[in-house]
Amino acid sequence: MQKIGKQRNGKVKLPKGKRVAVNIGCDFDAQSIWIGSFNLTSPAYMSRGEFGAEVGAPRLLKLFDKYGIKTTWFIPGHTVDTFTDICKEVAARGHEIGHHGYVHENPTTMSYEEEDKIMQMGLESLAKIGVKPRGYRSPYWDFSPNTLSILEKYGFKYDSSLMGNTIYYHNT
Repeated sequence: MQKIGKQRNGKVKLPKGKRVAVNIGCDFDAQSIWIGSFNLTSPAYMSRGEFGAEVGAPRLLKLFDKYGIKTTWFIPGHTVDTFTDICKEVAARGHEIGHHGYVHENPTTMSYEEEDKIMQMGLESLAKIGVKPRGYRSPYWDFSPNTLSILEKYGFKYDSSLMGNTIYYHNT
């Protein structure tokens, strides 16, 4: 992975005739954020994740279809395994799907082996719905010292975890 140049605020290079650029990304965590990030597994928290998958995601897909918008959805493996049909629907409607961990884990506390295992688990889940992701977003929007080398190992083309005015991509 390499860091490419900073983009100056307000200086986005747009195609001729275009005046605005918008990027819509969805972190489709469902129940995984409550389980993996907060260890909150009561029925109340699980129902919030279920609502996101059963009601929220279909509403977003309908809205995006209405306006002909294609988006990127970063989906944890747990969400794919638990709510497979709606994840398949996201892909079937032409939206990009990126890797977002397995159960919304914090990579900064993991060894290389643990983080690599989580990467494999997420990839296996996405493969079950026919997705080989090009992009990655850390569930915690944070990196361990191993994250970039793991992303390179699995051939990711880009990462969208960081909040700076830069983009990280793999130049292959």
